[in-house]
Amino acid sequence: MSYDLFLRPEADLIDVTLWFAERGYQMSEGQAFYENEKTGVYFAFWLSESEGRVEAAFNLNFFRPDIFALEAEGHVAAFMEAFAPILEDPQVDGMGSGPYSQEGFLRGWNAGNAMAGRVLTEQGVTAGQLPRALNRAVWNWNRSREAYMDRLGSIEMIGVFVPTVLLMEVEGAVGTAVIWTEGVPIALPRVEWIAAVFPRKSAPRWLRYEEIWSLLGGHEQRSNHHFELDGRSFETGFSHHFIREVGPDLEGRLSTLGEPHEVQRWAPGDVIDEEILL
Repeated sequence: MSYDLFLRPEADLIDVTLWFAERGYQMSEGQAFYENEKTGVYFAFWLSESEGRVEAAFNLNFFRPDIFALEAEGHVAAFMEAFAPILEDPQVDGMGSGPYSQEGFLRGWNAGNAMAGRVLTEQGVTAGQLPRALNRAVWNWNRSREAYMDRLGSIEMIGVFVPTVLLMEVEGAVGTAVIWTEGVPIALPRVEWIAAVFPRKSAPRWLRYEEIWSLLGGHEQRSNHHFELDGRSFETGFSHHFIREVGPDLEGRLSTLGEPHEVQRWAPGDVIDEEILL
């Protein structure tokens, strides 16, 4: 089950293909595939030519968290701006024959995604679940983490590592997690689990954020905020502490906290917003 748009631009197929290639899409015969390794979001445009006219079909799977739609919408909007195609949106509550709008895209997506969630769960299809706000926080953190690390190091002169937030099943439930290794000052988001690798190369010891809260006293805390870098705006998503210096006392404590667990990593697309099943 998927969200589909049909687009007919007044353009040459070669020009359309080059437009996708220049934006980092993976090009194969008849397809422009987008995948963001930072966020886990993916979708595709199918390209063909009929009677001398280009036909593009946008395709985004349902039963996904809404971060997929939020990220994809910017790409669809850019395509609309670049080529001004004729639009056909067959979704219930969609845009019909246009005009295109962000609100219309997200409205059709949300309606279809909710319906797909009900149908698939009735058929026994399962997925991980997290609150929509938390999935969005993970998405914002991961897509901005490299820029944030750059800003901290080059502008604020704070030399810390900004980790990727992972979705991990620990103790039978899906939650947010980061990996923290010995000797690495870290910008630590307020996740549920920390895989502490102290000493380095040892087996991770999984501990809850609350277990180390008292150990972070005296370090700077920042809440979710926006920042600018090279003329672009970003959002960090999580509250976090900066650990500027990780001394031997803190490392020693971390090496004794938590315990090993059997864990499973989940892809962002497999952890839906729990709100769609309400």
